[in-house]
Amino acid sequence: MSGLTRRSTLPVVAAWLLSAAAWGCAGGEATPGWRTDADVSEAVEGGDFEPGDESDGPPDADVPARACTTDVDCDDGIDCTIDSCDSDAETCRWEGVAGVCDDGNPCTGLERCDIVLGCLPGVPIDCGDGIDCTVDECDPLTADCRSRADHARCVSPRLCDPSRGPDSGGCVDPPACATDADCSDRDACNGAETCGPDSRCRPGTPIVCDDRIACTADRCDPAAGRCVFTAPDRDSDTYPDVTCTGTDCDDMNPLINPGASESCNAVDDDCDGLADESFECVRNDIGSCTTTCGSTGTRTCSNTCAWGACVAPRETCNGLDDDCVSGCDNGWECCQGTPQTQGCGFCGTQSRTCGPSCSWETWGACSDSGVCAPGTTELRACTCGGSESRTCTGSCTWGAWSGCPTGECTPGTTEARACTCGGSESRTCSASCFWGAWSGCPSGECTPGTTQSRSCTCGGSESRTCSASL
Repeated sequence: MSGLTRRSTLPVVAAWLLSAAAWGCAGGEATPGWRTDADVSEAVEGGDFEPGDESDGPPDADVPARACTTDVDCDDGIDCTIDSCDSDAETCRWEGVAGVCDDGNPCTGLERCDIVLGCLPGVPIDCGDGIDCTVDECDPLTADCRSRADHARCVSPRLCDPSRGPDSGGCVDPPACATDADCSDRDACNGAETCGPDSRCRPGTPIVCDDRIACTADRCDPAAGRCVFTAPDRDSDTYPDVTCTGTDCDDMNPLINPGASESCNAVDDDCDGLADESFECVRNDIGSCTTTCGSTGTRTCSNTCAWGACVAPRETCNGLDDDCVSGCDNGWECCQGTPQTQGCGFCGTQSRTCGPSCSWETWGACSDSGVCAPGTTELRACTCGGSESRTCTGSCTWGAWSGCPTGECTPGTTEARACTCGGSESRTCSASCFWGAWSGCPSGECTPGTTQSRSCTCGGSESRTCSASL
């Protein structure tokens, strides 16, 4: 706003002090009270102000080129710029963002963003009317200027009345009066004027308006004679700034306030502390979800504030199926923690486990091994000739022997028996487990115990008995 004053000369006049009817610009045609943006329009039409003249600072300095591959490479550390990488040219681009540098006080001028220097201050509005005894103020809500008489700036009993002041000081001798009504300047804010014993008007005691809240505009309503404390409403949506006793959570955007409807835009439109709360999710948010294989995936809130599909994560070595493709720990040698067994020896087993790096550990020792291979057969000779066999069972243990042929005796053994006529005979068991013939007993004349009789010559008979010996 170089070269622009938001007010033209604004004399402060009263019937004898500061008459509200006499408020106005140099031509005396302005409406009493706060100034409007007509001053700015007049300045633009008169060529004193060009749109875009937001500060008297230097133009943006030349920015040296910077190579880049991503937006991160272009971070310039300046809060008011958008930093981006031109992928085609592979060079950085910086763009100043309107409004970021605004301090919220139009009286300080229009701040702007320089892409090299950052935020630059604007040119403050000059509300000076050139009269020494007036207080010249700029309203931080409307940027309007106003001047009010301050009798304390004059040497008593002189009063501030620029309309009658002989010079730029504005101080004059108090006018003559008969009653208090003769002294009223119709401005209740500077107190009730009275007619003194010397028939001269005396000033009243000004009303002091200060709510001790730095961000509010404190003023006195000259018609009502009461203080008005106004919180800023920069976007003119009737909702004051939440940072200054109000409820508007974005006082630079008239579409955002407690009375607005919530839209799908990742913004808290209605200032309830939540964004997109009437929808399924907050636009562009990323949330967790459970995939079809039970892993924790991610999903993105769409442009219509609805959750998109659950996207499985990349597979990692963790004993789980993360990506829902080809099972647990696909891409590695094995699934972490999974055991594996195999046969060993005769019906034995050995095991190994998939280790922390998803590779197989070494095989363990063979356990529970048997003594033979199932189905195999072995033979052995029988004592009495021939052979017998046995077969290995499915549990790798030998079955029972099939059995040998049955005989009478053990080959080579000998037995003896007594002979009838004394002595004994023997026999020996053959290799075929049968007894050989008895060796034989001594021969006698008779069988022991038998009796033989014969007739005697002279008649009768005689007998004899066979003895046990030969």
